Amino acid sequence: MTHDGSDGPLQYSSQAGIERFERAAANSVPGREHAMRMAAALLAASVPPGGSVLSVGTGTGPDLSLLASIRPDWKLTGVDPSAPMIEVARNRLAQDGFSGRCRLLVGTADELPAEPVFDGASCLMVLPVLPDNGAKGALLASIAARLKPGARLVFTSPYTLDEQVEMGTAWRWFARGMGETDAGIEILAAQVRRDIHFTSEARLMELAAEAGFHPPQRFYQALWFGGWFAEKQ
Repeated sequence: MTHDGSDGPLQYSSQAGIERFERAAANSVPGREHAMRMAAALLAASVPPGGSVLSVGTGTGPDLSLLASIRPDWKLTGVDPSAPMIEVARNRLAQDGFSGRCRLLVGTADELPAEPVFDGASCLMVLPVLPDNGAKGALLASIAARLKPGARLVFTSPYTLDEQVEMGTAWRWFARGMGETDAGIEILAAQVRRDIHFTSEARLMELAAEAGFHPPQRFYQALWFGGWFAEKQ
């Protein structure tokens, strides 16, 4: 999730803002689609037949549509604080023929009933928009509270690296190769500086442990973006 440049942090009150968000996400996160497919595969490998899966910060619903397409037996729930984005997700799922199997809610994970009912969960590019002042840990804990013991969480986030400056230069070249103009790249870079709270991988591991997860394993890295999966203790 990212700021769209006009609607205020994490608010997408217009179709134009949502389209800018989609374009920025595609052009700024290397391997975004493949990371999403890997996350879905990791859930498919662990969630039992007929299981229930929670998508936290589902946005416009691409992960839900993907999950619904690979496991037609699952019961899916998506939650996001942006009502306009949930509406886009609702339309996407209807067009793909999955609306009857997916429940969409406007809100946050901690607003769901605090019961361990889900067999798996995804949280893709949500942690980076939260500061490490208790907010990141609270989100992970709220997800853990709603997962059954042994259930898997898959999450992605940019994280700090020793090669951060070099990676930042490479990221600019990546975005340029994806079709972004130099002006667009500078806008994206300003949005990253303003809205993204980088966290070291070691700190992410600490937060996951404190929330009640077994040590996460990394399954994805692309420049300064990473993905991990972990089972609830």
